[in-house]
Order: sequence, then structure tokens, then C-alpha cells
Amino acid sequence: MNKGFYLAVEVGRSKIVSAVFTMKLACMGRERVAIKNEADSDGILTSVLECIEGALARAEVTLNDVLGLGMSVPGAVSSEAGGGFAASSPRWESDPLRVQLQAELGLPVFVENRGNAATLGIYECEYAGKSGDLIGIFIGGGIRSGMILGGNLFRGASGWAGEVGHMVLKRGGPKCRCGNNGCLEALASRAAILSRIQAGASAGRRTILGEVAGHEIERAKNSDLRKALFRGDALVAESILESAEYTGLAVASLANLFNPAVFVLGGGLIRALASEMVPVILETVDQHVMPGTSKGLKILVSDLDDHAGLLGAAAWARRNRLSKT
Repeated sequence: MNKGFYLAVEVGRSKIVSAVFTMKLACMGRERVAIKNEADSDGILTSVLECIEGALARAEVTLNDVLGLGMSVPGAVSSEAGGGFAASSPRWESDPLRVQLQAELGLPVFVENRGNAATLGIYECEYAGKSGDLIGIFIGGGIRSGMILGGNLFRGASGWAGEVGHMVLKRGGPKCRCGNNGCLEALASRAAILSRIQAGASAGRRTILGEVAGHEIERAKNSDLRKALFRGDALVAESILESAEYTGLAVASLANLFNPAVFVLGGGLIRALASEMVPVILETVDQHVMPGTSKGLKILVSDLDDHAGLLGAAAWARRNRLSKT
């Protein structure tokens, strides 16, 4: 078998997924491994290697056939680690996972954060050749994002660009996990929605979300929100509407600043509530975008779902390898 494959790994907060892709980003085999809550950097490394081994076996490909490994990780990624990329995460802060994997596998490893990877995967597999500029926004428990400008990931001076979730949209707004107040993530994510619902319930407003979820409101899932919404929960409906409006404001601001041809929306919250949220997002954008910016602007929902991050990791490895040949 000729060399010509790329490995991709996506490290989430509770699971690792690995896949083998051809040069044209066709998936040949995929594996998934759960991360134990107590796992340290060594435990995560072991799980990643186990996941890679499973993906290779499913694809019937050996390491000798692989050109490189792309990895999608949570958290910010800098471009200052020995010419490569190292994730900023407490679980491998002192011993970068990239370096360990390169030593174990004998392959070049290229790391990117999950928002950038998902955006690149969507760009390469859904919009390549159609537009050189694309912004991806993925809304779930938090908010991930990425920017393609001129056909390339826009990473900024130190690799931290594209953090749309930490645009401040409301002065004195709710506290965000980044430490600021009023960030988009603190206003539009599922966590933000649940926080508003909990506050309303504590103030005496009626909600059935806890009953639907079967546990505390703070632990409700996207599917629980959808069930409560369709059972007529007014508090849930208001909070989801507010999330969509803030997302629309963010999209309009980014459109006015960068004038991209395409915005792609994704993430668990959007997948679960697209029919309710997207029309509000579009209406809000229409109200706030500049006339010249709105011309030809497309705001779409990705069809790739959770596969985008793996595709993007493989595409990132391919781009880096090809740039060195």
C-alpha cells in the first residue's frame, strides 16, 4: 500500500475520537475512547495512542502509510512551541502532548484548537473553491469558532485569533469563564441559557425544564431544552430567543468588520434548535449589518455535525505537510 494517509485525533473533554483519512479527506476508519475524569497527561496520552491504534486497525492502514497526524484540542493553541503547536491545557501543560506523540509515533504532529479545526474542516469539505472567507461559530455548552480569511486560517500574531465567544457584547453582563463579563459565550451558550432559566425559576417563574431533564436545571441537555420548548415552557423559549439575538448581534458585528462571504453555524445547540434559533439570528443580523456588507452574505448551518473537527484536523496536517514539500 502506498503512503498517502493522514491520522486525525480530536480530544474532547470526555472522549477522544481518531480517524484515518485519505489525501482527499475520505474517512477510512474511525475509533472512539472515553477519557476518565481523573486522567492526567500520561493517561490522556495512553488513551490517544489506544484510539489511534483502533482507527488504524479499522482502516487496515499501518503507521508506515501515514504522512502526518493532525490533532484538534480544547482550549487555546499557541504557535510558539518549537516551531509546532502545543495546546494550553492543565492536563499536559508541562509536557506537551504534541512532543510526546511525535516521539511515540515517529510522525509529524500538528495541533489546532477545536474551533479552528472545525471551521477548516467545513471550509475544505463543504465550501472549498466557493469562498476564500468563512467564519464558523459553534454553539454548545460553550462557544467555539474559527476564521478563514483568504483561504487560510486566521490565527493572529500569537495564534489566539478568532475567539468569537469572548467578544464582549454587554457591559456589566454575566461573568464568563474567561474572567470577563458580558462575553458572547456568557450570553448565548447553553450554559448561559440554563443560567437565565435557573435565575427565573429562583425568582418564582414556572419552568418544567427540571422535570423534563430529570435532574437540576444546570445539567439539562440540548434535547431537554427542545422538549421543554415544545411543551410550551415560556421561560425556556425566552432564554433561547435571547441567545439567538445575541448570536445575531455577534454575526452582524463580525460581518461589518470582516465582510466574509459565508458564516457557518454549528454545535449541539444549533443542531437541536436550528428551526427556532436560525430565523431569529437572521432577522437580528438583517437589522444590524451594514448595507454593503449584507450583499451576498450567506449564513448557513453545517451538515458535517461532529465530523467537522476530525476533518479539520486531517486537513490541518495535510496543509502543514504540503507546505514543507
